Amino acid sequence: MTTAEEHNAYQRAYYGGAPRPAIAPVDTPYVRRHLEAVLAALGHARRGRILEVGAGEGRYTLLLHALGSDVTASDLSAPLLARLQARAPGLPTVVGDVLDLPRASLAAFDAVVGFFVLHHLHDLSAGFAALHRLLKPGGRAVFCEPNGLNPLFYLQILLSPRMTWRGDGGVRHMRPGVVERGMRAAGFVDVRTARFGLFPGMLLKNALGRRLEAALEPSLTRLPVCPAFQLFSASRGPRR
Repeated sequence: MTTAEEHNAYQRAYYGGAPRPAIAPVDTPYVRRHLEAVLAALGHARRGRILEVGAGEGRYTLLLHALGSDVTASDLSAPLLARLQARAPGLPTVVGDVLDLPRASLAAFDAVVGFFVLHHLHDLSAGFAALHRLLKPGGRAVFCEPNGLNPLFYLQILLSPRMTWRGDGGVRHMRPGVVERGMRAAGFVDVRTARFGLFPGMLLKNALGRRLEAALEPSLTRLPVCPAFQLFSASRGPRR
């Protein structure tokens, strides 16, 4: 079995080499949709201190920062965070695994958010326990993830030359039963899952694609295999 150290080393190499268009900072309707869904789920916590885990080069971090959010970016990869800081000098960053962030981070944040990061964690249970400790009592955690029941993501891994099963295969765990159980075991309360979206980003670049998705989404997102994305949200319960 792969150890946490081996897993993290692979993830650093997987994303920390040459720049990837798939994670480069862009501002598109597709990216905005994810950001707006997370912000809505945060509620009042969006106005507090936010930690973004798995921030990478800052695709979402920079948008949060531009909106005036008090956001700190964390990631396993120092090179990725260096690219983020080159675009936003002075934005606070923390390099490291969520399991080993500095003690000063404990109970320091009103919100923890992540965009497509949970399926890259080595151990979901340990990850949720660590994330719970980073939040202030009553703080919110919200994560946007691929729908693990949608077969198109597995086809994407198969056909994309820069994707591997070892790097992205954790998408198979992105199912409500698995994620919600892990969050509750870590002490989170008010655990919820919401599904949204149908189309990949390239189909949402024009108004026709966006209108078509809006028309089909109310009916098709009721089918577990159809939605492209899921939003997992919860609050920190009492101190443990």
